[in-house]
Amino acid sequence: MIDPIYELLWVQVGHAHDLTFVGALYHPPSPMYKTSDILIYTDTTVLQIQNSYPQLHIILAGDFNLLPESEVIIRTGFMSVIFQPTRGDRYLDRVYVSDIYYSNLKVVKSAVKSDHMAIVARTISASIM
Repeated sequence: MIDPIYELLWVQVGHAHDLTFVGALYHPPSPMYKTSDILIYTDTTVLQIQNSYPQLHIILAGDFNLLPESEVIIRTGFMSVIFQPTRGDRYLDRVYVSDIYYSNLKVVKSAVKSDHMAIVARTISASIM
């Protein structure tokens, strides 16, 4: 199910029995849709992915603006891994995971011109370059 009104892109990475789906979501400050609609759409796409690939990992990240974090967590069952503000004192940019543990997660000044902070996450198995 793809609906162009929502800015949600899913990418499959990995191979065979080690698949991860990464979702990038942008929820604008003044969307053309009801907040409940993007939550339903996100929930539906997550369920479709989970039904097709039951043993996979899922990461959902992006600029959620004022989308209620509690609703995202309730609908997806994911865990939030961002515990500090990403724009001023607000938590606009977020990362949710189905089961991946990050050994190192930081909110840092963005390398590009932006008033948002950048999120850098590394899993336990990631090698240092």
